[in-house]
Amino acid sequence: MSALYGGKMMQTAQEASVAYTGEEIVAEPPLVRTKFNISMEKKIERLWLESDQQGWNYNRFVATVMEVLTVLHHRNKLVHKNPAHKRVLHRRRALS
Repeated sequence: MSALYGGKMMQTAQEASVAYTGEEIVAEPPLVRTKFNISMEKKIERLWLESDQQGWNYNRFVATVMEVLTVLHHRNKLVHKNPAHKRVLHRRRALS
């Protein structure tokens, strides 16, 4: 029985080497972690810990965060029909 098991192992190893022969396996480049991303991760983690202490389950937390992100995304896409009047800033001129 051990010889049969050994034969299967050798066959499996042989099939695996044939399947990957000639293929290039390229690792993905590491993600760029900006200060903004790290800051947002910390804030979301803090929100999760606070909501967990208040009895929220994970699904409710994720649904709420996704709702907020969706509203923010669509709010930024809105085109304002009557843009607010921009105040023109005047530079103070030095007396000469």
